[in-house]
Amino acid sequence: ISDIEAEIHLNQNGGQIKNATAHSGRTQFSVEASFDGYHEKANFLIRGKATHLVLDQQVAEILPAAWREQWNRYQPDGEVNADFQIHRDEEGWHPQCQVKCLSLAFTHHKFPYRMERTQGTIDLQNNQLYLQLSAQAGDRPVEIVGRIDQPGPRGVGEVFLKADNVPVDEKLIRATPEKIQQVIKSFSPQGTINIFFHSKRETPDEPWFPHCVVDLNGIAIRYEKFGYPLQNVKGRLEGRGKTWAYRDLVGTNDTGMVMAEGVSKPTTTGIELDLQIDARKISLDQELQHALPPSMRQLWAQLRPAGDIDASINLNFASATKALNLSVTTDLNKIRIEPVFFPYRMENLSGRVDYKNGHARFSQLVANHGKTNLTASGNCHFSPAGNWTCHFTEFNIDRLRMDRELLIALPSGLRSGISALQFSGPMNLNGAIRFTRGSNPNAPVTSDWNVGLETVQGKIDCGIVLDQIHGGINLSGSFNGKQFYSQGELDLDSVLYENFQFTGVRGPIWFNDQNLLF
Repeated sequence: ISDIEAEIHLNQNGGQIKNATAHSGRTQFSVEASFDGYHEKANFLIRGKATHLVLDQQVAEILPAAWREQWNRYQPDGEVNADFQIHRDEEGWHPQCQVKCLSLAFTHHKFPYRMERTQGTIDLQNNQLYLQLSAQAGDRPVEIVGRIDQPGPRGVGEVFLKADNVPVDEKLIRATPEKIQQVIKSFSPQGTINIFFHSKRETPDEPWFPHCVVDLNGIAIRYEKFGYPLQNVKGRLEGRGKTWAYRDLVGTNDTGMVMAEGVSKPTTTGIELDLQIDARKISLDQELQHALPPSMRQLWAQLRPAGDIDASINLNFASATKALNLSVTTDLNKIRIEPVFFPYRMENLSGRVDYKNGHARFSQLVANHGKTNLTASGNCHFSPAGNWTCHFTEFNIDRLRMDRELLIALPSGLRSGISALQFSGPMNLNGAIRFTRGSNPNAPVTSDWNVGLETVQGKIDCGIVLDQIHGGINLSGSFNGKQFYSQGELDLDSVLYENFQFTGVRGPIWFNDQNLLF
């Protein structure tokens, strides 16, 4: 401090300091003071003003220890004007101060997001601190108001903060607690948010209780555990203490719409996230396929679905163990599939599929291929290693015809065996069929079955001609990817051979791609 000028008046009862001025760089000081005596408990009053006071580390170093601790919590930097008064009497010290922020930057130690170009007032009156500030977060305005009684480590009161259109960038994410950072980063958010923050403490012995409301302004997200991208995501995230609720979340992907609600809460080892998601008219496209677990992606590639679905999804994720529990209920909206291993197009496929942690159960499946109708129920299992099994426990086909499209769809070995029968006429099929594939990407799809076939006016021409076949056959067998065999029992009501009718035909049958025995 330099250029000190003052009028000093002293006598045996005390003294006065008038018109005191000084400089420190750009900072100008003016001070007046009076004191009643020279002993330690004498009344003392000092009033002053500082203009263009630069708040820097030099100021921090001359503060009392308790004040310096508070300084370090906020790390202020910039210029202020200050009017202050310090009064001491027999009851103690009574400081009062009004600080007008000209251009101040600061950071709270528990949320280190730097506020810049802060203007407004900070008033200390009768041991109460009042805040009325406007700051900038990047290029976005932030409003801060608050009141704190007994300011300091044991202060009580409340503080409010409001900011709109704040970018969800790395700077903002780094300012959140580490456990919350993990959750935010897992969604890869892009866009802006509106923030309302309220922190309150009612007694000195309890911690400050934070309440934060975040409104999403049509952001984009892609969750790392289910990488299906969503755009124009709106909704509200509300945190009370360390627990966060996700409400009225709505996003889109092309024509599809996704709605979600959920909660994340702290555990002793991390964060646990629960989400309930409803999806409508979600296209069965490559984006959805790539979001699925690897084993399901392989099955998808084998089934080649097309169309759109509705789905309800429950998702639970524990950050400590990285364990993801996923259950999905899907309503099929007349989709189409044409499996690679059985390229027989099935259209208008409707029904329900329930999936949970590698297991899928499907029920009330209905589809058609031309005039052929199919119904099915069953289950699938997907292994993390990549192998899968699909078991149709109830499989029914009405008006199945052994036409060219069906023969072409059959595996080559099975095709040659069925073709050798030269069967014609309508068939109904019911029973169970299982398809399996190993973890090797080049592994073939194998199958086994236990089915019954019924025909009316069927015909076989395999060297001998069996005509006007009425009745059925029960078959079991398997296909290993190269060869097949099937065996069963004939149960024919009647059959015509060489113009002779035979009734009640019963007996065993066995055939493969080369031979037919009965």
